[in-house]
Amino acid sequence: MPDLILFLKKFGEKEKIHILGAGSNTLISDEKFDGVVIKLGKNFSNISILPNDVIIAGSACLDKKLSDFALNNGIGGFEFLACIPGTIGGGLKMNAGCFDKEFKDVLVSIQAIDKNGQVLTIPASKVIFKYRSNDLKEDLIFLSASFKGLRKNKEEIEEYKELLLNGLVQPTKMEIYICNVDGSNLRQVTNLGDANWSPFFHPSNEKIIFCSNHESIMGFPFNLYMIDIDGNNLEQITYDEKFASFPVFSNDGKKITFSSNRNNGGTRNTNVFIANWKE
Repeated sequence: MPDLILFLKKFGEKEKIHILGAGSNTLISDEKFDGVVIKLGKNFSNISILPNDVIIAGSACLDKKLSDFALNNGIGGFEFLACIPGTIGGGLKMNAGCFDKEFKDVLVSIQAIDKNGQVLTIPASKVIFKYRSNDLKEDLIFLSASFKGLRKNKEEIEEYKELLLNGLVQPTKMEIYICNVDGSNLRQVTNLGDANWSPFFHPSNEKIIFCSNHESIMGFPFNLYMIDIDGNNLEQITYDEKFASFPVFSNDGKKITFSSNRNNGGTRNTNVFIANWKE
């Protein structure tokens, strides 16, 4: 840090400076670069945790390292970082993210240094983040950042990370609602907890068939259920061991199609099935 401050105070306003992170989002031109390239070393890759569960990570720390550190300390919210092949500095610069999570969602503050060698602490609340960008000055060099997640069971974090690394997402809590086509008369139909989704009206318009995992212990399996539009008379329709969803009735109500993992030989293949419907 002292060397960087000294350099910037002496040359910061005189030289063109480019900061190089992990290089995972960088193409090197064959043209000459008339300036200084700074790559922050291992002294800027440290990571630590405070008593209030705030994690401080250097800008040269790899995103995956922060994700693993949070996991080992039982803190959730950092699972998505395991899928980003870059550093904390680069992630801050572009508000990196995936699977509906971005740096801004866990960021508390940023420590940076300007070209005059002045060290700044910038609260996340003072930064306007957009998709893959922010409104911070271009001449800032990120030194470290503070992050805050939520206490979470270590096994849950590991399971979620594994899903993300395989391009999957974890089901969330969702309930079924109905309303008129103009958005009026909104009514909640289910109150089951867990993920209730993919609804389709029965041809009678008095019932709804939908997918749910509300009876599952570990989030799976998903099965099809039927319920009256007033929320009564819940009935289980399928008894798959893994997944059944996306039900669609024929117009006459005599056939139903749905997607399922059944009969896939132990793979993740999902196929479409059709069956006769009997009341």
